[in-house]
Amino acid sequence: MIDKNKITEVYSETFKNNNIANCSWIMNRYCNYSCSYCWPHAHQKQKDFLTENQYLMAINEIINQFHENGYKKINWGFSGGEITFNPHFLTILNEIQSYIDDYTHMYTNLTTNMSQSMKWWSKFVENTKYFKKVKINGSWHSEYLTDEKKKEAFSDKILFLESSGITTDVNYVMIPGKLDYAKHLIDFFKEKNIFILIKSCRLGNNLIDGYTNEELKFLSNSSKNQINRKLETKLGTSRANVVIKTKDEELRFKSFEETFAEYTMSYEGFNCTAGHQAITIYENGNVTRGRRCRNEILGNIKTGFNLHTKIEKCYSKGNCTCSTDLKLPKWK
Repeated sequence: MIDKNKITEVYSETFKNNNIANCSWIMNRYCNYSCSYCWPHAHQKQKDFLTENQYLMAINEIINQFHENGYKKINWGFSGGEITFNPHFLTILNEIQSYIDDYTHMYTNLTTNMSQSMKWWSKFVENTKYFKKVKINGSWHSEYLTDEKKKEAFSDKILFLESSGITTDVNYVMIPGKLDYAKHLIDFFKEKNIFILIKSCRLGNNLIDGYTNEELKFLSNSSKNQINRKLETKLGTSRANVVIKTKDEELRFKSFEETFAEYTMSYEGFNCTAGHQAITIYENGNVTRGRRCRNEILGNIKTGFNLHTKIEKCYSKGNCTCSTDLKLPKWK
């Protein structure tokens, strides 16, 4: 462990070493699932989609402002609710890829419960075929995937996407008492050569109550083992997701989970590229500097917004506990 007060720089190699911007977009809170363990603010049964024109106009403005800040590569991170049930989502993806040329490259990743049909996923492949890279984070929800037929349908979609050149992960949030089930899932997906990451359930900065020591040890070891297997089988590299530096030391972490476990902290006073290299958009259209700094509102896609035109200092006193924000370069 190093003294947090001596830290001078934190970054993801992807965002420091590449001229790439990030747009994290929570497009809707509507979800076709209603999991008992999901946070109430993260899903709803009421449909809350904006108009297609509002989305498309926003895309044009986002790309133009990132270009003005010097970023020709843009990553679009989509989440919800359940993003794939937004009726405009496929059109949005196709609009984004229409901007791709020799100088402008697009990347995307999205978090989804994978419940859309195989026909829908075939359209998704078509509407992202010009993206430089596409990644799917498939969330496994045991309350809905209750029999072998549903389990096979889920894995069939993951394998279809992999065969179409799309990178995939499966994520399972293990709540207390589900240790044996989590072990079963690892075996199930390992047989199909599908990567699955078992995560703990957190509320804010802390684990929820109820985990046994055995479960905590399993979560720690499983995360490290699964990440190592992913790096060995699919990347063939020890590239770090997060780098933390002092004047004399450098720590490299393979996952954000590892980083948060040891170095959750505030970066108030650090220079941070959030707002210039990255933005977060919420379902109501609000554009903010980031997730943890969501009080720094840059505008709204319905009425207009402005990105920072230069790097600003972090003004958030709270701990930076979101990977979307943590991966952006920060330095003193």
